[in-house]
Amino acid sequence: MDDNADRMERLRVQRIRRSLAEAIKVPSEREQFITSIHYERDMNLKECQLHSQSIARLRAKMRAH
Repeated sequence: MDDNADRMERLRVQRIRRSLAEAIKVPSEREQFITSIHYERDMNLKECQLHSQSIARLRAKMRAH
C-alpha cells in the first residue's frame, strides 16, 4: 500500500472508532451494563437476550455513520 492509501485507511479507521465511541455512549445505563458484563462473566438467557438487543441497536446506529 502506498503512503497516501495508508494514510487514508488510518483516517477511515479513526472515523469508525470515533463513531463507535459516540454510539456506545447512547445506550441506557442498563444496556451499557449488560453489554459490559457479557464479556466479563457468564450470563443467563434473559441477560443474553438483552445483550443481543443492545448490540442490534448499536449496529443500527453505526449504519447511520
